[in-house]
Amino acid sequence: MTVSLKDVAREWHAGDEFQCYMHRETGEVFPVMNEEAQKAEEPDPDGPDWLKEILPKIREVLSSDQYVPMPDQWEFDEYHVMEKFCWSVTSGRDSEALEDAIRGRGAFRRFKSLVFDLGLEDAWHRFRDEALEEMLGAWMDSEGIEYED
Repeated sequence: MTVSLKDVAREWHAGDEFQCYMHRETGEVFPVMNEEAQKAEEPDPDGPDWLKEILPKIREVLSSDQYVPMPDQWEFDEYHVMEKFCWSVTSGRDSEALEDAIRGRGAFRRFKSLVFDLGLEDAWHRFRDEALEEMLGAWMDSEGIEYED
């Protein structure tokens, strides 16, 4: 089965508190919270009913060779993507303003606010999505997972 790169990119999430896994054949993306992974290792975990219901799936994901850990938030360098976006903006004034916005503390907040103010939200989202798809495509190539654009 060929996996849709756009679907995988749409479902991929990154964060400190979880890891996403992908089924090699179906392309199913399944996020596992660190706390859930710890509970799945316990023989008789306590917790709410919803957690007990999902634990068999988490155990399957963590123990199966068919599910592979996806790149994490550190492998997708969003700051670098923002920097490249700044350079891609054709208006010199806007490009310079965006470059200034990503310097120092609060860079992500300032950048996203300025992108909104300049009316570049759609362009930014397309640029970021393309960069994410490129990173995930390279990862799927390295894992031998067939995909289509």
